Amino acid sequence: MTSEDIKRRKWIKSEREAVRRAAESQAAGDDSLINFADIPRLTKARLASMVRLGDLAQPIGSRTEDGATVTAKHFPIAYYR
Repeated sequence: MTSEDIKRRKWIKSEREAVRRAAESQAAGDDSLINFADIPRLTKARLASMVRLGDLAQPIGSRTEDGATVTAKHFPIAYYR
């Protein structure tokens, strides 16, 4: 199955209604249906190893056609040290 297959798939009425309800709930900021009980708490060690994502960003540069250097930031996937 490809992404094109997924895009072309016809949704049944109940699927469209479920997505619509989820979108409305999300837009309203309602997270009352989320069960946070099954999410493990962060340990002290894990909290201590966290870093701000901006601190991990590495500058990368590239040249444009007119020779100017453009600097952007590359953000690594990892959030923990």
